[in-house]
Amino acid sequence: MSDVNPQELEVLAEASRLLTSTLDLAEVLDRLADIARNRLETDVARIWLLDEAGEVLRLAAHKGRIRSPLPAREQVATRSSLVGWVFTHRKPLALADVQQDRRLEKRDWFKAEGFASLLCVPILLDGDVIGILSGMT
Repeated sequence: MSDVNPQELEVLAEASRLLTSTLDLAEVLDRLADIARNRLETDVARIWLLDEAGEVLRLAAHKGRIRSPLPAREQVATRSSLVGWVFTHRKPLALADVQQDRRLEKRDWFKAEGFASLLCVPILLDGDVIGILSGMT
């Protein structure tokens, strides 16, 4: 039997409690973003979900403070941006200095917010990418 990290068990238990406590997707995503922000110790955590047409990732949950107002319907194309790269390549992406990456589309926004690093992880369902979890610091 492999060693299980107690922190991982705690996160799984917390996520399990959340999923069994409500069927409201917005509430579940909001809480999962909060769990991710706290566990990853990032300033901001976001969950992006694929739209019905499969062309755009829409911001479904956001936790953490930002300086600029949050647009009502923020979205990114699945074929561009760092979030889009993670979606297309189906691989996590960790950047210690996000400003140096040529794929960064919202460079001015990242700079204005003071974000230096980025972590993006694909969210899979039955082997298909349905969204992205991102954390910024």
